[in-house]
Amino acid sequence: MCDFTEDQTAEFKEAFQLNEMNVKVLDFEHLLPILQMVAKNKDQGTCEDYVEGLQVFDREGNGTVMGVEFWLVFVTLGEKITEEEVEVLVAGNEGSNGCIDNEAFVRHILSG
Repeated sequence: MCDFTEDQTAEFKEAFQLNEMNVKVLDFEHLLPILQMVAKNKDQGTCEDYVEGLQVFDREGNGTVMGVEFWLVFVTLGEKITEEEVEVLVAGNEGSNGCIDNEAFVRHILSG
């Protein structure tokens, strides 16, 4: 079973206790097993899954994304990361034309 810290458990309880109208939607006791199952799942997707996801940002349909756009997406959307972290992620992956090959980038990231 996957263990969560007390802080994580408290945060989950608070986040999933009530909706905007103060109506209980899903109680913590029913949510916890679901969270534990997801946390234990090591199958986080294939290389092809990630490459397919990056097609959203591939404006020209050639399997690449502009490095600047990568930077913008990583810094501003979803789980925000710092500019320095983006620099580390894209280091060595940006071609002379300023583009990053989606498949090569994903393979690089998944290789650890």
